[in-house]
Amino acid sequence: MYTVLPSPLLQRISGLRFQPLVDLHSGQVFAHEVLVEIHNVNLEVLFASLPSRSALQIFFWQANTLLQIPARDAYWLNLPAEHLLNERAIRLLLALRHQQRLTIEIQD
Repeated sequence: MYTVLPSPLLQRISGLRFQPLVDLHSGQVFAHEVLVEIHNVNLEVLFASLPSRSALQIFFWQANTLLQIPARDAYWLNLPAEHLLNERAIRLLLALRHQQRLTIEIQD
């Protein structure tokens, strides 16, 4: 398990935002992309300048938060591609008991 360290950034997260992913053929929602919500912050600018460690902390904070929800919904989480080259990050991802509920959306 990945321990999320207290940080000013994590303390500023006010919640999660769920964007439905819809099967265009059936019209049914099959999952939700999950984004953090931080009031009065341009998230695109923030994540473009975010240190690698902070992005990984946010990813695991999201994952751990979502996996505590009893519903069996599926979620997509963003993860910068650089973490797939990091041996420690890969070990942490493989150890995550995701219950086949999480999909990683790779960001470049």
